[in-house]
Amino acid sequence: MSRISIFETIGDAYRFCWAGRRDFLMLAFLPVLVLALLGALEYALVPAVPPVVETDDGELMPVSFRPVRVLLFAVALVLYVMFAVAWHRRFLAPGETPAVGAALRWGGRQTRFLARVVALAVIGALVAAAGALLIVLPLVEIIGIAGFGLQFLTTVAVALAAVTVYSRFLPLLPAAAVDAPLGFRACWRLTRGYSPHMVLIGILPVLPMLLAALMASVLYGNLATAIGLLPSMTGVFLGTLIVQAINYAGVAVTVSALSIAYRDLTATGPVATT
Repeated sequence: MSRISIFETIGDAYRFCWAGRRDFLMLAFLPVLVLALLGALEYALVPAVPPVVETDDGELMPVSFRPVRVLLFAVALVLYVMFAVAWHRRFLAPGETPAVGAALRWGGRQTRFLARVVALAVIGALVAAAGALLIVLPLVEIIGIAGFGLQFLTTVAVALAAVTVYSRFLPLLPAAAVDAPLGFRACWRLTRGYSPHMVLIGILPVLPMLLAALMASVLYGNLATAIGLLPSMTGVFLGTLIVQAINYAGVAVTVSALSIAYRDLTATGPVATT
């Protein structure tokens, strides 16, 4: 019998989050509030119509790079790391009592977690880039536009390979949150035979929340526009607050599912760390 049951893991993750909804509200309140405030600030600072510059050829080109958005992304990433570490520990270190001051504080544990998040993103990107350079592009050169269907299937296969490799290393994140000495090679061995499990556990839990966030965004946008709340900083703040609250619920469910998978994978005894 498999040590990981995909749908049982996802169901347990939702039940865990619902049972701990008070702790979730306590831990997610500050990140969600900050992101909502930043969303309103971005609305005030970044024009809806991007500025344009004139090229050497005399053509007008919109400016796509906006430093303020880089700053907002960095803040959002830091908030995600602090919350994710705190929520991993809520499941994997149940003896601790969640405290906002301690949980949402940056330290060595959060730095290691962030380093692994970046490393996983780089690994996935490298696999995708290698597949594109070694398989997809040569295929395009050989068969041309006439083989669009084969090109599409090959691109999907490369993307799936990148996602699979990325997912095989996901247990590194809960391990970092609880200071477990799990290395990359050990994690690869730990997840051997569980590639589909890790891919689906990394994707499926958040999908209902993404759908809920999309529906809430559309409904709020229509309602706020009808009553004159949009466009305005207040309207953007409230809309971002609603969407980010749902997004963080999705983060909590996904983090819980990864914690459960990590617990089940390591339940049979000590795990090699290198």
